[in-house]
Amino acid sequence: MKKHIILIAALCTICTLSAQTPVNDDCSGIIDLGFAPSCSPDVYTNVNATPTDIGNDNAPSCFNSGIAHRDVWFMFTCPDTLFDFRITLTGVGNSIVNPEFAVYRGDCEFDGLAELLCAKADVGENTLFLDVTGLTPGLPYFIRVSDYSQTATPNWGEFTLCVDKIPPITTIDEGGSGLCEGTLYDSGGPDNDYGPDEDYVFNICPNDPSGCITFTLEYYNIEIGNGGLFSGDALTFYDGPDINSPIISQLQDGGFTAQQAAGGGVCFTVQASSGCLTVQFTSDATNELEGWKGHWVCSSTPCTAPEQMTVNTNITADDIVDAVSTPATTVTVTNINCGDGAYGTFSFPTDNNDLGLDKGLILTSGSAQIAVGPNNQTGAGLGVAPFFPNDPGDADLDYLSVQQGNGLASNDACIVELDVFVATDELTFEYVFGSEEYPEYVNSNFNDIFAFLVSGPGIVGDPGLGGALNIATLPNSNTFVQINSVNNLLNWQYYRNNQPWSFNNNKALQYDGLTSDSLGIKKTLTARTPVIPCNTYHLKLAVADRADEAFDSGVFVSKIQGGTPNLAVQFASGIDYFIEDCSGTQDQLVISLSQPFDQPTSFIVTVGGTATLGTDYTLNIPPIITFPAGETTLSFPIVPLPDALMEGTETITISLSNNFGCGTVVYKTLTVELADNVTVNVIGGDTLFVCAGSTLQLQAEGASNYFWAPPGAVSNPFINNPTITPTQDIWLEVTGTVSSCVDVDSVYIRIIDPEIEVVALTPTNICQGTAVLLQANNNVNNTGLVWTPAAGLDNPNSPTPVATPLATTTYTATVSIAGCSVSDQVTINVDTLFFPVLTTTDTTVCQNYPVQLANVLSSTTEYSWTPTLGLDDASSSGPIALPDATTTYTLVATSANNYCSQTASVKINVIAADVEIQGDDYYEICLGDTVALNALFSPTGADVKWSPSFYLNTTTGPSVKAYPDESVTVFASYTINGCFVSDSVRIRVDSLPDQSLIREMDKEIYCPGDTVYLISPTYEPANFPDIMIEWLPFSGQETPLENWNMVITATSTHIFERIVTNRGCRDTSSIEVPVAIPPTIMATVNPTDICPGESAQITVTADPPGLTLEWQDMPTTLSCSDCPNPTATPMVTTTYTIVAKDVPCPSGASVTVNVLPLPLLNLPQNPVLCLGQSVQLNTISEPGVTYLWSPPTGLDNPNSATPVATPTTSTNYTLTTSGAACDIEAEVNVTVVSATIDVGPDQTICANEGATLTAVTTGTPGTVTWTPGNLTGNSINVNPTVTTTYTATIAFSADCFFTDEVTITVLPIPALDLAENTTICLGESLALNTVSEPGVTYSWSPATGLNNPNSATPVATPTTTTTYTVTASNADCTIQEPVTITVAAATLDAGPDQTICFGDGATLTAITTGTPGNVTWTPGNFLGNTFNVNPLTSTTYTATLSFGANCVESDTVRLTVIPGVSVENITAAPDPTDTVCIGVPITLKSSATPASAVLTWTIDGSTIPGVTGDSVTFVPSVPEGSATFTVIATAANGCSDESAPVTYDFKRCLAVPNAFTPGSDGVNDTFGPLLFGSNTEITQFIIFNRWGDKVFESSPGKERWDGKVDGKDAPSDVYVYYIVLRYSNGDVETLKGDIALLR
Repeated sequence: MKKHIILIAALCTICTLSAQTPVNDDCSGIIDLGFAPSCSPDVYTNVNATPTDIGNDNAPSCFNSGIAHRDVWFMFTCPDTLFDFRITLTGVGNSIVNPEFAVYRGDCEFDGLAELLCAKADVGENTLFLDVTGLTPGLPYFIRVSDYSQTATPNWGEFTLCVDKIPPITTIDEGGSGLCEGTLYDSGGPDNDYGPDEDYVFNICPNDPSGCITFTLEYYNIEIGNGGLFSGDALTFYDGPDINSPIISQLQDGGFTAQQAAGGGVCFTVQASSGCLTVQFTSDATNELEGWKGHWVCSSTPCTAPEQMTVNTNITADDIVDAVSTPATTVTVTNINCGDGAYGTFSFPTDNNDLGLDKGLILTSGSAQIAVGPNNQTGAGLGVAPFFPNDPGDADLDYLSVQQGNGLASNDACIVELDVFVATDELTFEYVFGSEEYPEYVNSNFNDIFAFLVSGPGIVGDPGLGGALNIATLPNSNTFVQINSVNNLLNWQYYRNNQPWSFNNNKALQYDGLTSDSLGIKKTLTARTPVIPCNTYHLKLAVADRADEAFDSGVFVSKIQGGTPNLAVQFASGIDYFIEDCSGTQDQLVISLSQPFDQPTSFIVTVGGTATLGTDYTLNIPPIITFPAGETTLSFPIVPLPDALMEGTETITISLSNNFGCGTVVYKTLTVELADNVTVNVIGGDTLFVCAGSTLQLQAEGASNYFWAPPGAVSNPFINNPTITPTQDIWLEVTGTVSSCVDVDSVYIRIIDPEIEVVALTPTNICQGTAVLLQANNNVNNTGLVWTPAAGLDNPNSPTPVATPLATTTYTATVSIAGCSVSDQVTINVDTLFFPVLTTTDTTVCQNYPVQLANVLSSTTEYSWTPTLGLDDASSSGPIALPDATTTYTLVATSANNYCSQTASVKINVIAADVEIQGDDYYEICLGDTVALNALFSPTGADVKWSPSFYLNTTTGPSVKAYPDESVTVFASYTINGCFVSDSVRIRVDSLPDQSLIREMDKEIYCPGDTVYLISPTYEPANFPDIMIEWLPFSGQETPLENWNMVITATSTHIFERIVTNRGCRDTSSIEVPVAIPPTIMATVNPTDICPGESAQITVTADPPGLTLEWQDMPTTLSCSDCPNPTATPMVTTTYTIVAKDVPCPSGASVTVNVLPLPLLNLPQNPVLCLGQSVQLNTISEPGVTYLWSPPTGLDNPNSATPVATPTTSTNYTLTTSGAACDIEAEVNVTVVSATIDVGPDQTICANEGATLTAVTTGTPGTVTWTPGNLTGNSINVNPTVTTTYTATIAFSADCFFTDEVTITVLPIPALDLAENTTICLGESLALNTVSEPGVTYSWSPATGLNNPNSATPVATPTTTTTYTVTASNADCTIQEPVTITVAAATLDAGPDQTICFGDGATLTAITTGTPGNVTWTPGNFLGNTFNVNPLTSTTYTATLSFGANCVESDTVRLTVIPGVSVENITAAPDPTDTVCIGVPITLKSSATPASAVLTWTIDGSTIPGVTGDSVTFVPSVPEGSATFTVIATAANGCSDESAPVTYDFKRCLAVPNAFTPGSDGVNDTFGPLLFGSNTEITQFIIFNRWGDKVFESSPGKERWDGKVDGKDAPSDVYVYYIVLRYSNGDVETLKGDIALLR
């Protein structure tokens, strides 16, 4: 209901509305937050706020519309202790949405503020923060808060504002955070790498409740492992407070069998919905890399799934044009070459998606539809038709594969080619490449390939691509984008990991890896190339598989365009249209570029529409606008003009265009409405319905300010979208204003409360097939009535439907009106009766013959048969009956819940005939045993027959004896009154393996402790599965008593017994182990302790006496080696061992003689002293020991343990000790020396000369050492290059030495800078020296080849290798130096010209002489004397010999290519993949080009005689096994080609049926072996009945049995056949088995 009014002063409601602006609507009412930090819980609002004009910097730089439509103002003061802050705005209550704020400094008055920073929230968010740093202490700062709306409806609301310290950079080793947002680094922070062997856990649990925590890795680069499963470093995310929570995702090397997600990448996002998110990082001890940077933010709303992509593969060329075209380009599709379903168009609801493109063209090497997420397939095309092997590739992609890849050919190519007319100077488009081969097949041959090839005017491309240029490259580089160049290891800054991870598959795209712009600046890459305006360019988009077809790739292409400007109006009023006299004073027309140009760029502006410029509005804009170089934004005021006329809504159109000489291109047209008055509208109509007790969301549009009346009925009367929870029906009125313009709308709110009751008019417990009448009683006249499920209902919208469900079903009836719905239910319980099919109603059988009464069913139905006598299971639907007399059986079947039942009967007539073998039905005997069997039979009148005959003593009569040599079933049969009955007994025959026992490591007698192995021959356990083994216990048994073999430790002589049982077999084996008793030997010594050099007496006794004894190791410190009582004289403590010889078991004894220690001494080793020096003779003194030194001459104390000696002559000091356990006498020889040394006078020499130095010594002789040089000897030769002083030293010890010095003065020699020994080419020259000194004469020899032999710097041009020697002299010295010039000369012969067949190769050989070098062949750029080539056309090859110093010789050889021959691969029948019977003909076909070529057929490499032509059929003469066939085509010019081989497997083929049905129907009437394909002879064919009687033997003309015996039909029974076959190669085979005769 609509009401239009005019604004007058009397309307107090509107006056009130205008006054209810926030107190801080402008600077005059600014809210002062005080000194920062300041985080008050106060709630603020910008509801009804109006725009503020502050003059300079009035348009915040980051606000979406450029204007603060609904701004409120705050201020804070920077303290003098903290200068960096984070400003956080958080929506609360009736929350603000899409908040924006700017920070200013200065004075809050007109033209008094300057913007510092600006921030805006993402669309739909209600939180925002901004970091401000480096503030000035004591100054105020101002915060301007507003909201952004894309419509006229404000997003104003309530919020809190906090100015707090900036959270520090958080690293993972800090443990956790309770903040709602933050930045997290690895342990190295933003500047360093993480460390080795880390295991850190970081918990993010915001203090405020969170519905979703989003964590985005801006970048990451962690070590990938060594290929082992789960090796390397790992970054793991958990949905919860710790690492025991569910895993969301994990970045770790999974090896080849798992996802290898480690390495690097960008834009990796996970979400946690539990309220906490846990991050864990572990590293190994090897490489440490950059790590990662991530940011988390929490939201009060639950996590949402990513936007899903839609792909349409049923498209036309026009659909492709619509998907990729933009202004400034005209696109025409010229070619599409893709498999079915491999390409299509794609689209998303918005461009805020995982791909980063809202629509475009998709090309894949598999299925375009499978590119749609979630990422839940391993191959994105694996096994999906029509992608069969060997789908064609593309020649251009194959060329690129060789140039930049692995050289493998492409397949499954998808190609779309376009002609693009470009009206600007640049062609660009956005794209994303994705592949399932990421990341497992990085750096492998399994790499798909794609390219964007551009050709046209001015494009300089690759000749191999027809001049086209591949523009699928990384920005500012020539690196082609492909799997091996952009991945988690290389250029990871452009790689996005899209692997699903089974823990949380929230991916919107199928491919495991995607490309991105650098570090995720945007999700797409840009392909671009400069073009000449007004020209058509050819664009080839191509993608293909390489090496495999199971893992596919795709490329998404969008926005083929030139540089397009943007055009928009920034409305100050908060609405998106103009109103005369109510809006426009601050509105701006903004024209912007997505990126700046490097030179001034102009656009044509055209203004139009139904509104008149100058009458209805003003816009001062020139007809041509120009962006200066580097600028991206131009703005112009646009103001509506009031005219007091009611003209209706008019339009203003503004378009941007340009003309590069090929016609005007309109980039963008903007249409804006101009209204006479504001128009307010409540969305949903004049009446809105709401369920009783529910809340209704209201929505008004068209104004910037709103007021709802009555105000108390809604949650907030001042916003466009309040809620209402009515208790009764009510009228609401909303007044909307824009400046001074007003409009009113009203709406009626009606409460509804529907009711429904469902009843069943007939019983609800039914048998399947029964109908139930239902009824839905309600109070809304069946409005929106629907029954679910509809299955089984005659009408799901009827209030009284008839239900006939097949199973128990709950039917729900629902009525819905105005968004309210109410339901009721009824459940119909359905029983299903499963009744079996009876065999018959009257059946006659022989006694003991079973009859199945009905078919067996597995169901919930209960079955009961009576009587139960003779039935195997009376509760089965189809029991087996074995009655002894005629019986009528009755079945009663009842459904599971007793809703259904059914009864039926069957009579079984029994003819008496019985035979029973007395005793057990089963016997177990051992091979060779006999079993006596006896049979009772009735009625009398016939003989009992026994079978099989070959194990019985007789085949007739009531009793037999069975002596089988294998397990067998013995049958007793009895035929009487036309009935054949039988009984059987099973005789199991077992045996035992060879039980003979031996002693491994056998001896005549063992000693106690010996290990003895009791071994029997090994048997195959599978042949004796029930064998049981038991050894009788005895001491020393080491292995379990149930083992076949036994290991024992000998203790005493014993016979070991083993009992072996195998069912009916039992036997005992035994073996004796003889064990000897070793003799007893005892040894003693006296005394036990001696000093070094003393002796001890050893005494030995033995039992029994008379043993031969021997001391081990023949000790030299014993008086004898084989006597029992030797004397021992050891120098150190020694243990002696004596053993008995020539006894079965060794025995011995040991005795130890302890040698007591001497006093400890530390004496110098022959010290040498200069006269007057001293030495300490000992450094150790032991208590209780007396020391005496002699002679005392030169000693400070001869009775000291550590005397100091200062002898004047060489002296030998003797020490004697006493008082210790053992005394000692020792000597120290002290030598005293004296000497002189003289090295003579100083000397003078030239720098190139040497000098002889001689030292003359007297006194004690010694060795002379010279320094520098560390030379030894009285006379040395030296060659100093500078003046040097030499020192000669004669040293007798470190402290006793004598020295002298001599100085050698070195005079300078002439300077030379000779050329290095050099190799030159014959005829080249070389300067020999570059230095010339005044006063120096030069002479060179030989003079041959020199331009001047007396020059300091001659030039040499030798013809042979020459060594030149220069002699240079100055006033004091002369020098001679050589330089060798090697002259390089060589010859090259590339060999004679050759002729080859097309497709064949040739070997080119270059023969060289002279100086060795390297041969390079072109074309091919091959290095080596021998070059294998395979030219397609006649080619001249050049061999170039590089030798010496850049010397070159060359020669050419011509290869003439003559037409070759090609042979098609063989087609063969029957199929070679099937095994073929020997003797079956095979057919081989092939053809050759040219057709005149002669075909030769081979088998296993040998020519098949007599087999020619392009189609041959013959019977190969082959043995059983495989044979390989080829065909060789030979042309008249001698060229030949051989086909790929075809291999057959040949076998002998025969079959023996297991049943036949003799009769006259011609089907399966006879029995015999069936032979296929070979000349096999049946040498013997005999049939026996079950009693062993021969009933048939083959003879000429009667090779098969017709089921007759003596001309009469043999009865139905099981018979035994015996067949002997002889094959064509002489092999004989015997066949035995059973055959069932059925009549």
